[in-house]
Amino acid sequence: MFITGTDTGVGKTIVAAALVRSLLGLGVDAGVMKPVETGRVSDSMTLREASSSRDSLDLVSPYRLRHALAPIVAAELEKVTIEPSRILYCYDLLSSRHEVVVVEGAGGVAVPIARGFWFSDLIVAMGTPCVVVGRAGLGTINHTVLTIEHLRARGARVLGVVLNGFKGDEAEEAGPTTIQEMTGLEHLWKIPWVSDPSNHRFDLRELALLIKEG
Repeated sequence: MFITGTDTGVGKTIVAAALVRSLLGLGVDAGVMKPVETGRVSDSMTLREASSSRDSLDLVSPYRLRHALAPIVAAELEKVTIEPSRILYCYDLLSSRHEVVVVEGAGGVAVPIARGFWFSDLIVAMGTPCVVVGRAGLGTINHTVLTIEHLRARGARVLGVVLNGFKGDEAEEAGPTTIQEMTGLEHLWKIPWVSDPSNHRFDLRELALLIKEG
C-alpha cells in the first residue's frame, strides 16, 4: 500500500503510521518503507517505530538526503544517483518479509525521483494500490482530483482518499462529497485537526480492513 499526497506537509507520515498501527491491531504483519527522504526529517524512523520493525534503516529508506528539496535535485547536489531498481529491490525484499508493506512517498505524485521517473511511476512499478492524502480545507478539491487523475492516467490504482486536518470550517463541508462525485471513489476518510498530531493516535481500522481483506 502506497501513501501519497497532494503536496508536501499534508500528513502522509501521520496517515502511514496510523495505518500501520491499525494493521498491527488486526494481526497483520506490516512492514514500512520511505524510499527517498530529504531534509532533516525522520519520517522513516517514525514509520519504523510505528511498526516495531527490525528491518534496517537502509532497507526501509535506501536514499536519505540532507537537502530539503525534490529528490532528484537533492541527489544532484549531493552527488548521489538514485536508482529506481535499488528502491524496487528493497521493496521486494520487505514484501517477502511482511504481509503488507506501507510505503510513504515524498511530496506529490509528479515529484521526480530520477530522470524520467516520478513517484507515480514508482507506484505503478511496485504494483501496489495507493491512498491519496490531502488537506481538508479550501483548494483540496482541485488538488485531490488532479492527483487522482494523474495517477489513473499513469496506470495506478487509487483505493481512496484521506483528508487531514478538519476544523469544521465552511470550506470543508462540500469537499469530500464533491471529490467522490468527481472521481467516483467509494472510500474517503476524514482526520480531525489536532494541535499535536505526533502524539495523537488516529484510527484507520476501516482502511486496514480493506487491505487485509484484499
